[in-house]
Amino acid sequence: MLVYAEYVKIMKNRLKYFRHKLQIDTQTEFAELLGLAKYQLSRFENQRGQPNIETAIRIFQRLKPLLPDLHLEDLFELPPE
Repeated sequence: MLVYAEYVKIMKNRLKYFRHKLQIDTQTEFAELLGLAKYQLSRFENQRGQPNIETAIRIFQRLKPLLPDLHLEDLFELPPE
């Protein structure tokens, strides 16, 4: 079983997908909703960085009320094997 530090090296986050799913047009608006700086969200959406575990949990907690069926692992996808 992968620990978060190993998992984060091979995964892609799905934040851009969720921004579009919630019909939020701008990164600025979505960053405010998630409690992130716009530059952080931009890095995450463009796969130039990944949230650490604390940030991932905070993102999840802010999205969960808007997406009741969301699970923490839904924020990320593993590359195909």
